[in-house]
Amino acid sequence: MSGYDIGISGLTTAQRAIDVIGNNIANAGTEGYHRQRVDIVPADETYYGDTLIGQGANVARVNRLYSRMLEAEITSQNSSLAMSNRKLDALQIIENSFGELASEGLSTSLDNYFEAMHEMSTAPDNAVLQNKVVRAAESLTYEFRRMGTFLGRMEEDLNIEARQLSDQVNDYGVQIARLNDDITRIELRGASAGNMRDDRDLLVNKLAELANIRVREENGMYNIVIGQTPLVVKTLTTPIQVDLFSDNGELKLGIAAEGATNFSPSISGGELGAVLELRNELLPDYLDKLDTLAQTIAVETNKQHIQGVGVNGSFTDLSGWVMSTQQLSEMEPTVQDGTVYVRVTDSTGNTVRHEVSIDAAVDTLSDVATKFNSIAGFSGCGVVGSQLVLQADSGYTYDFQAGIPPEVTPGGIPLGTSTPELSGVYKGDTNQIYTCSVSGTGGIGLVGGPQVTVTNGAGQVVASFDVGQGYEAGTKLFIDNGISLSFSPGDLNDTSTFTFETLADSDTSGVLAATGINCLFIGTSAATMGVKGEVVDDPGCLAITGGGADMNGSVILAMAEVGSTKYSSTLNLTPEHFYQNLTADIGQDVSGSNIKLDNSNSIMKHLLQQQSDVSGVDINIEATQLMVYERLFQAMSQYLSTVNDSLETLMMIIK
Repeated sequence: MSGYDIGISGLTTAQRAIDVIGNNIANAGTEGYHRQRVDIVPADETYYGDTLIGQGANVARVNRLYSRMLEAEITSQNSSLAMSNRKLDALQIIENSFGELASEGLSTSLDNYFEAMHEMSTAPDNAVLQNKVVRAAESLTYEFRRMGTFLGRMEEDLNIEARQLSDQVNDYGVQIARLNDDITRIELRGASAGNMRDDRDLLVNKLAELANIRVREENGMYNIVIGQTPLVVKTLTTPIQVDLFSDNGELKLGIAAEGATNFSPSISGGELGAVLELRNELLPDYLDKLDTLAQTIAVETNKQHIQGVGVNGSFTDLSGWVMSTQQLSEMEPTVQDGTVYVRVTDSTGNTVRHEVSIDAAVDTLSDVATKFNSIAGFSGCGVVGSQLVLQADSGYTYDFQAGIPPEVTPGGIPLGTSTPELSGVYKGDTNQIYTCSVSGTGGIGLVGGPQVTVTNGAGQVVASFDVGQGYEAGTKLFIDNGISLSFSPGDLNDTSTFTFETLADSDTSGVLAATGINCLFIGTSAATMGVKGEVVDDPGCLAITGGGADMNGSVILAMAEVGSTKYSSTLNLTPEHFYQNLTADIGQDVSGSNIKLDNSNSIMKHLLQQQSDVSGVDINIEATQLMVYERLFQAMSQYLSTVNDSLETLMMIIK
């Protein structure tokens, strides 16, 4: 009967091989499928007398054509490719949002705004130019708000996306753990689980697209680690969670095992790795630089605007913006110890400059209001609805003009009947006190008249004048830093002195800018930046003059020069150059991501070609193999027919 056994084994082997080939052909287009091959071995021999006779063939196993090293590299490259893709998509969106690829954008708005300021400085009382400046300022703040809001919203979108990706990771982990169990049970029975292994490897690669993973096979089961979390251990899973956490005071998005608190702000590879890098590193950097630019322009412009008045003149009352805190030490922009210089003018036109000392660590808004109320001409200052309100008494006005003071301060010895008058534009960078000392008693412009020596705060002589014979009363005498001094007819007394303080900054504490008193811009970030409502409603409120009537347009010019001034906050670059560097950084990040993506695609292309060579299904080759086993099946059928005919003949002979 061995002939029948041999024939049946041949038929069975051929049929098993045909089935495997059919499965290969059917899955030629199936993602993640690896070609299978039957491993045919001779059946055990048996003795017939003294002769060992073969008993046909058996299918030992069905092998999956699989290269462990190649598949591991593909899995790793999947993580890099997915991360590069996701990162590039986001960076391109950010680059487009800045609008610099089109004709309009923040760069254009910056140019238009500062150009409008410069244009108005030539005719500061021109209502058309005032309106143009206000409209340009509104356009500038709109661009800041648009971009700041977009980046802030993108942060929130990335938070949501990261949580969704973590859910997918956990789902893949559950499926892989389930397949670990199914594969082990099937293979323990000696059966082949090639298709299930393909399904598991496909899930592993999809998981690798979400995050870089470490895979180790143990007794046919996969153990998978993400970051520091063992996501899959044989048939068990540990879900991951993504949430916000504080990292040295900075709110970041992190990953940890479910229920744990040791969040990590980054993982390498995959879409989740890209999202964490975008959310925790790149996006905050862009937003911080954009906020820095907005704050620098707003704060530096407000410093100048505070010190000026518009065509409407000095103020009777001013209100700041709504504050979230009463403590000066908690305000943004930062308030420091310093002095606020306020000029108060009474109904007769007499103007006096007063000083308000600010202790940033101790004072509150109410304390500031109280200090103003102690000045003659103020009594209605207070905090209303969390806003600082500075209200002058009836018949009084006030402002914070810097530059030269409205009058000099006489020393102990009477000065005489001549009145010194100051004029000019103060060009100094810091506040400076000048002392004028008189030598000799005599009349202005007369023989034997007095001499005047001027020293600065450091005691250095900066000017010396003979105002006796040859001097014409009222003639301006240049002192220092753009300041001039003149004397009216009369006389001066020997050894008399007078002083005056010139101001580059009428608020060295920064409290006015922090609370919104007489500011142009509002807001503390790009997303909240705007133009103060009073200026929008009445462009005549736009500050144009500071430091005296002969400084008409000086404040507008100072605000225009903010665009060409280098600040430490902008890395010693002008605001426009700082912004150009920001857009260049984004462009470089896009270019770098493009290069990484191209490299990853090139590597993956070669890896997939190698995978196809090892594991891919070639229909032509499979068809050829199918013909081989078809012929084998036919031959074995003929063999069995021959064996059967032989037996029948033998039986006929025996009968």
